Amino acid sequence: MKEEDLIAEISHEFFHHIQYEMAGNKSALHGGVFPWWLEEGLAESVSAPFKTEGRIKLHEANLLRLIRENSLLDWKDISNPEQVTPRDFLIGYDQGWSMVDYITNLFGKEKRNQWLELIASGESINSAYEQIFGVSFKQLDKEWRNYLKE
Repeated sequence: MKEEDLIAEISHEFFHHIQYEMAGNKSALHGGVFPWWLEEGLAESVSAPFKTEGRIKLHEANLLRLIRENSLLDWKDISNPEQVTPRDFLIGYDQGWSMVDYITNLFGKEKRNQWLELIASGESINSAYEQIFGVSFKQLDKEWRNYLKE
């Protein structure tokens, strides 16, 4: 593994450690409060500055293919890692990363982190989203999907 890839992987996995601390030391696989797509999307987003341009382009190409094929997944289908199919497993990383970046770019890191803190405290993802951003997660998902098609 190249050094730059190793640094990206270490930052990704270290961020999972931070997430699990926030979630009472539980991952999505072990009853944690964050859905799996959010765990991976956040870790991918945080490690992005350490990724090579090629790896970022691969994520983007995968996402563009999903959009073109109308194959974006429903969030519930990538929330529990035990129920994610092998095909959908890889999609969960790309789709989660895209949504996390969309939320961060739209509302900023501070608001995104407030949302995460509310989820970590036990609020559902939908309730926390409405409290922090003033719109339903369902509405955000619709706007995100439209944004990707532009």
